[in-house]
Amino acid sequence: MKLPGLDLTSILFAASCISLTLGVGLLFLRAAFAQLLRGIVPLAASSIVFAIGCGFFAAGRGELLSLNASVMLGAFGAHAGCVLFYFSICGLLGRRANKFWVFAAVALSYAGGTWYIVQQNQREHGVVILCIGAILVLALTIRETYVSLRDRAQRGTWLLLCVQLLLFLALILLPVVIVLDWDDPPRMVLAFWLTPVIYLLATIVVTIAMLQGLLMMSEQAMRRLRMASISEDLLTGLPNRNAMLTVIDRELDRCGNNGKPISMLLIEIDNIRQFNDWYGHTLGDAILMHVANSIEVRMRPGDHAGRWGGACFVMLLPEGSDTRVGKLAALLTEQLAFDPVQVGSLAIEISVCSGVVTSRHGTSTRDALIAGAEDSLNEAIRLASGVGSAREID
Repeated sequence: MKLPGLDLTSILFAASCISLTLGVGLLFLRAAFAQLLRGIVPLAASSIVFAIGCGFFAAGRGELLSLNASVMLGAFGAHAGCVLFYFSICGLLGRRANKFWVFAAVALSYAGGTWYIVQQNQREHGVVILCIGAILVLALTIRETYVSLRDRAQRGTWLLLCVQLLLFLALILLPVVIVLDWDDPPRMVLAFWLTPVIYLLATIVVTIAMLQGLLMMSEQAMRRLRMASISEDLLTGLPNRNAMLTVIDRELDRCGNNGKPISMLLIEIDNIRQFNDWYGHTLGDAILMHVANSIEVRMRPGDHAGRWGGACFVMLLPEGSDTRVGKLAALLTEQLAFDPVQVGSLAIEISVCSGVVTSRHGTSTRDALIAGAEDSLNEAIRLASGVGSAREID
């Protein structure tokens, strides 16, 4: 019996293409936005593994593989995809994955189904047992989603829960259809109609789940960006002024308790506004990144650096002597003067001024340390060397 428009092999092939495209696309996004889309790898892997499983099912329907082999290989891909999907959902929702029950359900289900298919030659019973493992894993996934939804109601989580319930219903119907697919003609007709619909529904559900997961990760990425903007300069990746003020207070307390010196270095780029006016802010951003990278290269373990504001950067050297901070200021000023910024075919020469201050015993206040560094920086602007004399306080 063959009805037009319901070719199961074509549906499985379409599911494979969709899932594979989603998985590869997510991996490309992961490579481009590694810091923002953490946890995307299990979701992408589940999509790719699901695509492989659908491909094996389609190969069996197209008589490229034996039916038993296609069922076992396809079921392995489906089980692995469900497990990875469970881990990705737990990661997205901040839930702890119950690894023991997940792996136990999948292992027992796959072992039992394989035994029925290979040893007992009872494919229908084997497929039913294989479905049980996927149903149990999806039930655990729904439970984690519901608990997360109860703790913090979100529209995206509601949609994800509804999508999972649809997939759960499809997986429950699948063994029912298989049991109905006997020699009785009415049951065969019902199975013929239901099986493609179930696979098509599962494909749509998984696709929506992947896209919803990506949406949730994007929302998380935006929240991380907002949190990072509180303490991090988003252009250079260095701590911003607020974060550095906290670091200064902490290191002053530590050095003061130990009687150790602490030094500060302020570095300001000359004429940054003119570069922005003449060449555009793209070049100005490139200059800021160039200076930030040069500062990071010169840092030792225990040193701190941040963007102080505008074209000014700060370095904090706990237990750093006035001799060391003076040499570092001269070195950075000279290095940046002879290291032009490359932007396309342009080689832009820049210059900086540096102000230094040292608290010999770490007993100074934060305001006094900053004032000393700014005073030295103001002197550096008037000097040809670009390095102000080191201020010593306390």
